[in-house]
Amino acid sequence: MVGKLTKDSMASCSILPVIFNKSPYQTPNEALDRCIRARKGEDVRKGDQQTTIQKMGDKLEPLILQLAAEELGLSNLVTDITTPVQHESLPLMGSIDGTAFADNLTITPDNETIFTEDGEPMVLQGKGILESKATAVFAPDDGVPTDYRGVLQCKGLMACTDYDWAVVAVLYRSTMLQLYVMRRDFAFERELETVITDFDKRIATEEYYPPTTSSDAARIHADADPELDYEFSDDDEQLFRTVTHVDEQ
Repeated sequence: MVGKLTKDSMASCSILPVIFNKSPYQTPNEALDRCIRARKGEDVRKGDQQTTIQKMGDKLEPLILQLAAEELGLSNLVTDITTPVQHESLPLMGSIDGTAFADNLTITPDNETIFTEDGEPMVLQGKGILESKATAVFAPDDGVPTDYRGVLQCKGLMACTDYDWAVVAVLYRSTMLQLYVMRRDFAFERELETVITDFDKRIATEEYYPPTTSSDAARIHADADPELDYEFSDDDEQLFRTVTHVDEQ
């Protein structure tokens, strides 16, 4: 792991779950705000510190990728990648954990360690993406990682590289390794074009998404005059009830 390689002032594959509103950790407006501030020249990484969990994930990454390559029979594993990838036509970058090569390799799921999208054997050809994740949660019975645990990230990386396959290698609770083998998703890439084009436009215009939390609302209206009287509409009252309900959950 060589750290974040992509620019903070634009969308990256690692924050796709946030942009697509699939992350339990951040809202789209939080990611958007960080990009806006970075594009203005602010050092948004200043003060950032890795947690112990994140440090452990970095230490385990090469081992997880090595085990994934061995289990699947992949060759030419590369893990010391220091150059980000850039989408050919979209303002989207990505950092790759690892790549490997497959020569007409048939992957047969055992539904214990190796899983495929449809549960059927897959044939891998050429270069592909390997993404490492480590988590303390229990492994899912169906072997499908959540969208925010590497799935959307790999879909974005395949779009950036034109690679046809990817593997999300997740180490659950320090001992359970599951490998989720994915095909390139062209239907997703059509949606990706719309979402990323809109996100980049919002960075340029500083147009935030409608708030979904009270923190979002405070961020968007940070310059509001606290002494200013405001008459709430029915829509405003409904939004307030929605935001309050979300924050209480």
